[in-house]
Amino acid sequence: MNITIKQLKVFLSIVNHGNMTAAADVINMTKGALSQSLAELEIQLGEPIFDRKNSRLYLNQAGRTLIPLADEILNRMKFIEDEFSLHQSTPKITIGCTKSIGSFFLPNLLQQFETQHHWLPEVIIENVHSIQELLTRFELDIALLESSAIDSSLQHEFWQKDEMVIVASIHHPLAQLESVSYEQLNQERWILREANSASRKFFDHQLAIHFHQPFEYLILNSFDAILLSIFNQLGVTFISKACLDNPFYKDHLVQLNIEDQYFRNFNIVHAKEKYLSPPIQQFIQFIQSHKLM
Repeated sequence: MNITIKQLKVFLSIVNHGNMTAAADVINMTKGALSQSLAELEIQLGEPIFDRKNSRLYLNQAGRTLIPLADEILNRMKFIEDEFSLHQSTPKITIGCTKSIGSFFLPNLLQQFETQHHWLPEVIIENVHSIQELLTRFELDIALLESSAIDSSLQHEFWQKDEMVIVASIHHPLAQLESVSYEQLNQERWILREANSASRKFFDHQLAIHFHQPFEYLILNSFDAILLSIFNQLGVTFISKACLDNPFYKDHLVQLNIEDQYFRNFNIVHAKEKYLSPPIQQFIQFIQSHKLM
């Protein structure tokens, strides 16, 4: 068996981009050369790693088995090249996170990480459903996710707790009260994230169960849009308490006092078979030692 690095790169590119045309463009090959390289890999393996139907490729079980092995080999090769290069290149890893973490926690973390290690990872900020798909396809090295949203196929480690609070404009009538009841909140217009978001799931499963009547809400997929809507007194929201540390909002928004507290866990997540290269381990160790509460 004589499998080459090029063949493994071709394989992962097809997996990551979904079709041969896009994969060929990304790795600067012709579609014909890419197809030939894939065919040679399957000959070496002795079996197909994609099923073919109507000129389309569908990853099969052999292909799914190959993904973490190919990912590990390519990452180890990259580390060897960097380690013994006369001009060491900047480490390249890709991390993902949900919009809550990306909006309220990640910028501070990245600033500290760059100061300490002099390089930065690539970052993808998406809803939890998209992040998990990228993890399972090995397009992300690790991710920071809320515990309630982690798929059982992924490995996770606790990072820190995050308090969720009800936030309103400082001019909202409820902002003047020492304590707010669930009955009062039941009458409010809620401004929330979309259904696939971890924040919305936490609202539905933790806070909304206290409401016994239908209530109006506005659905937005951007925290800036939500917080500006709160600033403009369009309603109230359920959001990470960290938003009140934001210099653009802290003087204009206020936490409403209720009888209960709500906490969720943040976790460091990766595919169970993911090879954790030294740069990935360096970033994980940094995250583990930096709790921002």
